[in-house]
Amino acid sequence: MVTRVVPGRNTDAAPAVDVPPGDRNPGMGVEDRVEALTRQILATVARVLASEAGRGLVTQLAGESGTLDDREQWLVALQRLIMTAIGTVALETERGYRGARARCTCGRTGRYVRDDPKRYVTLVGEVEIRRAEYWCPACGAWRPLDAQWDLPEGHFTRNVVRLAAMVGSALPFSRAAEVLQELGGIGMSPSQVRIVCERVGEAIGEDQAATTEQALQGAVVPPEPPEVLVIGMDGAHLNTREEGWRETKVGVAARYEWREGERGWELRPVAAAYTALLGPPEPFGRMVYALAQQQGGRGRQCTLVLGDGAPWIWNQAAEHFPDAVQVLDYYHLAEHVFATARELFGEGDTTGRDWAETVLELLREEEIETALEYLKRTGEGTAKLREYIEANRRRMPYRWLRARGYPMGSGIVESACKQIVHMRHRQAGMRWCLKNAQRMLNLRCYIRSDSWDRFWATRPKVA
Repeated sequence: MVTRVVPGRNTDAAPAVDVPPGDRNPGMGVEDRVEALTRQILATVARVLASEAGRGLVTQLAGESGTLDDREQWLVALQRLIMTAIGTVALETERGYRGARARCTCGRTGRYVRDDPKRYVTLVGEVEIRRAEYWCPACGAWRPLDAQWDLPEGHFTRNVVRLAAMVGSALPFSRAAEVLQELGGIGMSPSQVRIVCERVGEAIGEDQAATTEQALQGAVVPPEPPEVLVIGMDGAHLNTREEGWRETKVGVAARYEWREGERGWELRPVAAAYTALLGPPEPFGRMVYALAQQQGGRGRQCTLVLGDGAPWIWNQAAEHFPDAVQVLDYYHLAEHVFATARELFGEGDTTGRDWAETVLELLREEEIETALEYLKRTGEGTAKLREYIEANRRRMPYRWLRARGYPMGSGIVESACKQIVHMRHRQAGMRWCLKNAQRMLNLRCYIRSDSWDRFWATRPKVA
């Protein structure tokens, strides 16, 4: 007998449907299955609207009281009720039943034992999926639907894991759990958000290692090179439980193209990819090389490597980008010059500011010898700055860069240090264990790069 929903009746009982779920009727065609599911969905919506909770929300919406904010909240609540119910019905259309006996992947025949239900948290609410379970004398219990639908081992779908990882990468785990509940009705505890982020970050690390190895072996075909490829490397510190403050090496490879703007044609960044490592320079350099390959490998006009003067940066640049132009970041240079001026002339002294501007003007015009002589005449207090300039004198082609419209500063990697490390890892009171800090760095790098969508397209086993 078919039970119909009577409009207006206040009942939470699920009505029977005209046609049973799909795989219980293997002879049904596609159109028949579509028609059956459509009737089920319509019946489900009617049931929700007739339930006590649904009718209460509709009554509020139909009333004259309530602000726009109130009505928006009522609509969201009603939407979640309906979508959860529809999700449950839609996911019942297939349970992986293959008859009383079915062939296992090992080649033996297994017998049907039972339907094994499992609850999943999805983007449309918590639903229960019934899976036909078979017993193989060689392999034990197996459920065909698990492989057919690529069901996760845990209770969160891959889409929920992806969303939770994005939110958890940006916010403390406790706040991330609140946001997921508030915006998506997704119930996750702070510890569950943390575990999700760590698992995704670990999987990204494995993906990154594989990609790096492929690039080193020449197995990566770079895309079309940009006009200019800019590679930046820098360091940022975070607080670890094992070793206290520890330097994180951050790298970026950015594609620059000419674009017409208000001031004419300008060289602008159009795409960038990031990497970060709590570790020594050598493996980091290999990671940056792989990153550059993903962004074209070289620039059609020029390849630039920008850094703050740290020797490890230039060592890695020489090894992996021998044909690139090495550039001492002008803004780091300016910081050194103004710091020396403060030591010599005091804080806020106009003489010191004028002195620093004179030094920088000489260096911008590539008059290195004149600048060094000027510093020497100033006195012994400039010895450290002179050593810095001497060590990097061949990395100051600022006049040449300006004439071609090329960048002089590593603003992109400075921004990356703030976005990837400081904003998430250096909030008040945070101390990270090394392993989990690296996992979160992996996560934040991929989210800011075009690698994020590619990673999820591989359907990683993270749920």
